[in-house]
Amino acid sequence: GATPLHIAAFNGKTDCVRLLISWGANINSVTTEGCTPLHYAAYMGKSDVVRVLLALGCDASAR
Repeated sequence: GATPLHIAAFNGKTDCVRLLISWGANINSVTTEGCTPLHYAAYMGKSDVVRVLLALGCDASAR
C-alpha cells in the first residue's frame, strides 16, 4: 500500500512531502507494486516534488 508520503508525492504536495520526510518518513519506501514516492511524483508529472525528493536524497535508481 501507499504511504502518506506516496500520496503527497502523487498529489504534488511539496510542503507536505518535506514535512513528512522531516518527521522521519522513509523517502525510499516501496509499495506492494514496487513504486517509490519518486515514481508516483514522476508518473503524475509533479516536477517540483521530483526535485524535492532528489534534493533530499531519494534513491533515483530504485526500480
